[in-house]
Amino acid sequence: MKGTTIYAKKTGVEIASVTRKRAKGEFVEKYGAVRMRFFQMEGDKNSIRVILNPVEAAKLGRVLKKLISSQKAVKVQIFYHQYEKDGNKVSTTLTAEKWVKGDKSGYALILHQKNGGEVKINVPMDKDTAYYLGLLMEHLAIEQSWFSVSKEEEEEVPEEEEPPQEEEEEILDEF
Repeated sequence: MKGTTIYAKKTGVEIASVTRKRAKGEFVEKYGAVRMRFFQMEGDKNSIRVILNPVEAAKLGRVLKKLISSQKAVKVQIFYHQYEKDGNKVSTTLTAEKWVKGDKSGYALILHQKNGGEVKINVPMDKDTAYYLGLLMEHLAIEQSWFSVSKEEEEEVPEEEEPPQEEEEEILDEF
């Protein structure tokens, strides 16, 4: 699994490429995705994991790069996911923002989840980190844009694994 972690003072986000698996009758579908795990390092230490499809990852990358060029404060919703878990409706929203106060500015990813209670994890970052994260998300969006279907396998494949990699050819200099 390829990935990186961005730390703020009290929060952070771990980003990794993952393989998702879904059984459909006698066939198994596998596809690439991007996992983001938002966490808190103090207090109740909540951790929330979200899975982005390649389009959502590309949108996050594009939005972060646009926020950097903006001269004013901006908030952009990246996605809204909703599902049911144990009979409860769970809704999760990811927002990217640029804040401006006087002559200072900064950036943040904000994950807000409602599941009976509410959890909000704000990961602030500087301009360079926001730019790096934008480039990373665009790269992962392209890298994880793959899909495969095969007959159901005897061996159980973990839900998250590194995507299949092509074998590297040996390149020789002939000088």
